[in-house]
Amino acid sequence: MKKYILLFILSLSILNINAQADETDALMFWHSIGMSSPMGEKMKFKLSLLNSLRMDRGEYNFLQPKVGFAFDVGRRQNIELGFKPIISLTRDQMFNPRFYIAYNRSVKLNTFFRMTNELTFEHNTQEYGKFKQRIYYDMGFYYRNLNLPLKLRPYTQMSLYYYLNGRPLQYYDNEGIPTEELKPNGLHALRYNLGVKIYPTNVISMSFNYKGQREFNIGNKRNINSLNPNTGSIRRDFYHFNVVGVSIFFSLSKKKDKKKVKS
Repeated sequence: MKKYILLFILSLSILNINAQADETDALMFWHSIGMSSPMGEKMKFKLSLLNSLRMDRGEYNFLQPKVGFAFDVGRRQNIELGFKPIISLTRDQMFNPRFYIAYNRSVKLNTFFRMTNELTFEHNTQEYGKFKQRIYYDMGFYYRNLNLPLKLRPYTQMSLYYYLNGRPLQYYDNEGIPTEELKPNGLHALRYNLGVKIYPTNVISMSFNYKGQREFNIGNKRNINSLNPNTGSIRRDFYHFNVVGVSIFFSLSKKKDKKKVKS
C-alpha cells in the first residue's frame, strides 16, 4: 500500500511545475442526485443530475445530467459508456454534448482499505480552447469498517487529465519572435477530492466532500497558456476552482421472492 500513497503524493507535487498566470473561480457548491438499476445480470443503468452553484453570487452556473450503462467484465471490473452534457446557465447559455467511455477496477488492499482505478476517454462535440478530448486517470482510496455508524467511509481521490486537440496556440521564444503554432496536447490538470460517505439504508448512500482543480504545464512546449514577451499578455490562463459538494445516490436492485410455494 505504501507505493500507492507515494504515487499519490508525487502526483500532487506536479502543481508547482511551470505555473504561469491563473484565474480562480469562486467557491462553488455542487449538489447531485443519482440512481442505478440492474438491467440483467451484468449490466446497470445509471442516471444522475449535478447542479453547480456559485457561492459568491448565489446563482447556478451550470447543470450536468448524466446517462450511462455499466457492463461487468470481470471481478470488480466494469466498462461504462455514457452521455454527460454541460448546460451553461450563464449569459452564453452554452450546451455542450459530451460522450465518454470508462474502465473501472476495484482492488481490495486489506481488511479495511480498498483502492479504485478508473481510466476515462471523453469527447466533446464542441471545442474548448484548451481541449476537445480528454483522457483522465482517477485513483481513489476508501476506508471500510462496517462497525462505524451508518457504515461511514472516509475516502480520498486524485485525477490526472491529459488534454487533446484544443485550438492551436502561437508560441514565442525569449526574444518575442513567433516560433510555432501547436495544439496544447499534454498532461495539464489535477483534481483532488476528500470526503466521507454514509449509508442511511441499504439502498441510499450520501457523500460529503471537498474538491479542487489545479492546471499546470510540464516542460516548455505545448503549454496551455502562451506568454507574448512583446506585450506581456498571456493567452488562456490556468483555471483553478474549489468545490464543496453533497450527493445522494439510490442503488436499486431486483428483489428475489424467497417465499416457498406450498404444495
